[in-house]
Amino acid sequence: MPTVHDVDSYLQSRLGVSGGVKRHKMLYAINRLSLFKTGNPLFSAEAEAWKWGPAFPGVYYNPQRRGNPDAIPAWGVPIISEVHQALGNCGGKVLAKRSHNRYPEWRAARQGLGPNENGNNVITFEAMRRALAREIATIVDGQVRVRVPSTKYGDIQQTLTNLRRITQGRLDFLTA
Repeated sequence: MPTVHDVDSYLQSRLGVSGGVKRHKMLYAINRLSLFKTGNPLFSAEAEAWKWGPAFPGVYYNPQRRGNPDAIPAWGVPIISEVHQALGNCGGKVLAKRSHNRYPEWRAARQGLGPNENGNNVITFEAMRRALAREIATIVDGQVRVRVPSTKYGDIQQTLTNLRRITQGRLDFLTA
């Protein structure tokens, strides 16, 4: 498994991503998309819920540390590319604001903190899985209701597969 530094180095050296805030938000989006598509994070570092959004202390406090961009597995490259394509043209402030609105697991980890207060609560992979699962499905009257992007069979199958991967078969992820 690559490290957060490997993925950060890939972003910088292969894709030209610069700016600390932007890199942190893209790293978080990459791990979140990896959880969504594969059921597993691309790298094992968990983010903390800082006031500017999810951040990785190991990257922030060691800005000169370089990882190995060649350590990214073949299956991880398309995930990184998808995030870069979607977010690469955004600046750090835009991505920070997006993370505040987009990630309920970040808001939950900041519970009890003011908007300008620093915090270091960890955003666990389980919290990320729960948030992702709730984006796909809910339980209504004891029945699982799944949101699918279209009625195409392939889309339905992919959505159900992603839901199984994310929740690891645990329906309690869909309850409060």
